[in-house]
Amino acid sequence: MVLIALPLPSHPPNPIIHELPASSQIIRIFDPTRYQTQALTFRCNGPRARFDHHRAPWRAPQDDPDRGIYYAAFTLSGCLVEWFGDTGVIDIQEQCVALIEVEQSLQLLDLRGSGAMRAGSVAALAKTADLRTAIQHIHASAVRKTLDWLETQTYTRRGKGGTRKEPVKLITALFEHGTSRDYDPQLHTHALMFNIGVRQDSTTGIIVMGELLRHKMTAGALYRPESDALDTR
Repeated sequence: MVLIALPLPSHPPNPIIHELPASSQIIRIFDPTRYQTQALTFRCNGPRARFDHHRAPWRAPQDDPDRGIYYAAFTLSGCLVEWFGDTGVIDIQEQCVALIEVEQSLQLLDLRGSGAMRAGSVAALAKTADLRTAIQHIHASAVRKTLDWLETQTYTRRGKGGTRKEPVKLITALFEHGTSRDYDPQLHTHALMFNIGVRQDSTTGIIVMGELLRHKMTAGALYRPESDALDTR
């Protein structure tokens, strides 16, 4: 597979903005024993979590008085996921729950789904050559590992009535793209799989495609843990 450096996105950001009306209510879980946090305080020490925008290097948090972060949700379940989601265990210690009423309308930047890309975050990341290369390598590795597993589930039939199954090597052409159909930054790979495989004796045979298609959801599940490393970069 040949990797080609992706061009920098040239179109301007087109962020998705939601307005939270005044008198809306949000819920926050916080720990008053950490960083002097209270129901209405912003944390100016970071970055420590996913959406922290403090300017210190990742994993080396520092005080940044000009940048504060405030985590809250519209539901208690959303707060529980935000607070305990990384560990998967609800461990109650000193946490408090606050119900906050917004006094004036707020403009919220949507970072869900393609929202982060439309806001220009991926375009900004792509300006760093080393980071762009690292992201490409993580993605390519996830694609290769997924295809390697699919190959273990692939076979042809031989013999009278096709009663004998034989494993084969897949023949797949990979095409890496850097944008979506709407020209948003979206790194992805098209895998064009030929309906023919190479047996151990170097002969070829038609792949039993129905069996292979049964594993498409599993293949997606295998790809995601590998590609989740992109979020931590």
